[in-house]
Amino acid sequence: MKLPIVIALAGMLFGCDRKADQAPAPGPEAVRASRPAADHSSLAAEPAASGAPLYDLRLTLTTQEGRRVGLDVFRGQPLLISMFYGSCGHACPVLISDIKRLEKQLPEAAQASLRVLLVSFDPDRDTPERLKALAALHNVDPKRWIFASAADPDALSLAAALGIRYAKLPSGAFHHTSLITLLDASGKIVAQSEGLGRDNAALVRWLVQRS
Repeated sequence: MKLPIVIALAGMLFGCDRKADQAPAPGPEAVRASRPAADHSSLAAEPAASGAPLYDLRLTLTTQEGRRVGLDVFRGQPLLISMFYGSCGHACPVLISDIKRLEKQLPEAAQASLRVLLVSFDPDRDTPERLKALAALHNVDPKRWIFASAADPDALSLAAALGIRYAKLPSGAFHHTSLITLLDASGKIVAQSEGLGRDNAALVRWLVQRS
């Protein structure tokens, strides 16, 4: 099942490349940028509109352990999912810190049941070895967190379903949306939080209520 691709561009921008304002965003894909974004900025998200489970998407991810898994690797558990790339120097580390801070706001039972899936759209550089090093660097629980990568067109399909936009620049950096999505046990989107440094209250509230 294919979920609709959304192509709106609006709002504040956050990013990872100090020279991004000098380079136009390439690529004709609908989920990518059609114009350059400001320095240190990413593309604004358009939240996914469909109520269908994201687990209907037949995608292949490669984990930090080198395993090939589907998007539903954590089916049956509440899941925080986002997209990133490992060589990002600003937005992605902050995004990961935001998720870790969100976890700390949860009671023990809710935290124990929560799973986190971070999917890179830069599979050439984000090898399993690189992803494993990132997981260790951020000191996350490998039983509850998976760092993975997805190649096109799977990365594009996932980005469209989540409402994420990204664009690769000539420098090799990416402009990208900073968006955290919460899925229920069946893979349906129940809440989203865009931007960095947010308290993510809606996500925390939903997880606490169901713990």
